[in-house]
Amino acid sequence: MCIMCGEEMETELHLFLYCEIAMLVWMEIFSWLQVPFGLPHNLFSIFNCLMGKGNRKVEKGMIMICSSVVWNIWRCRNSVLFENGRGAVAELIEAVKVSSWKWWLGNSSSSHCLFYEWQAEPRLCLLR
Repeated sequence: MCIMCGEEMETELHLFLYCEIAMLVWMEIFSWLQVPFGLPHNLFSIFNCLMGKGNRKVEKGMIMICSSVVWNIWRCRNSVLFENGRGAVAELIEAVKVSSWKWWLGNSSSSHCLFYEWQAEPRLCLLR
């Protein structure tokens, strides 16, 4: 069973997309990015939703943010399984924002943005 929700068998598709916790995280992240959210078929569907927006820097940043979501869901799952952690949606969303901001700062050759700017307008930061 899924360690996060306890409702379904844990598969990659369930853990990263269809688990109630993962779905809420994706919905909030898409809202934060100001992108309409539709029920995806797989992770590639999510990546495709964010591609083709016309700006390579924004696309690169969006893929990095999606990678951060997957990474943080995996870390949360392992924390619940091995460290008696908990799968809290708000904590996961904050972890995604913090890690994606740090990744962007570490990999970007453009102007940096402060964390409060990243939280408020990530797309503007990606355009710098």
